[in-house]
Amino acid sequence: MGVGTALVWLSGSMYPKGWGDVQFAVIISILFLPLAVLMYRSLDMLSFVGDTAAGLGLQVGKTRVLALLVGSFYPQLSFPLWGRSDSVV
Repeated sequence: MGVGTALVWLSGSMYPKGWGDVQFAVIISILFLPLAVLMYRSLDMLSFVGDTAAGLGLQVGKTRVLALLVGSFYPQLSFPLWGRSDSVV
């Protein structure tokens, strides 16, 4: 497998996709974007050591799990929409 073939496989293909897929991605993104924006203070507090953030009233474990879920949502959304290219099997 050449480098060019590997890059095509990694980049995926948007060829068979239509505006319905774009609308789906926009609607789902609109639902999760406010949650990500509202988390900015909690994420800023996580930059402190866990004990300090907990002392400031932050629920560290809950905030970390929520940040993980929101942060991993967008890459997980992109794979079903664009997926990998079928040109290399």
